[in-house]
Amino acid sequence: MLTRRTRIKATPDVVWDVMGDPARWNEFWVGITRWEPIDDAVGAVGDRYWIRMAAGSIEAGGRIRFTEVLPQQRLAWESEAGTDHTLAMIIEPEGDHTNVRIEFQLHLMGGILSRIAEQAAYRIVGQNLRATLHVLRHLVEHEA
Repeated sequence: MLTRRTRIKATPDVVWDVMGDPARWNEFWVGITRWEPIDDAVGAVGDRYWIRMAAGSIEAGGRIRFTEVLPQQRLAWESEAGTDHTLAMIIEPEGDHTNVRIEFQLHLMGGILSRIAEQAAYRIVGQNLRATLHVLRHLVEHEA
């Protein structure tokens, strides 16, 4: 599992106003090249989206489905088609700050070659997630 964290000087509700609104994800997600709702998705459990992320010279992704939406706490999805993965964004209050954590898990089938590909993908996705949290922190702190 890949985990990236940041600390934002804002309350969980202010962080959630940005992070919990899929219509705003193009403002802070780094590396996302496609983000499209399917069938009037609005960010609720069961909603589905098409997603693609640049991973070096290729794009990986597919169709995802939101599995958890707990306002000001957690948003998670799992893949339904395409690159097999899960992702969760977790919000934890700490005094006058909010800690935000993204957990990403890739599930590639196969032997040693899939493990090598997985490690290469984790490096690239890890850089994208780190940059995403940096942009999110900047966006939220300037809106607060």
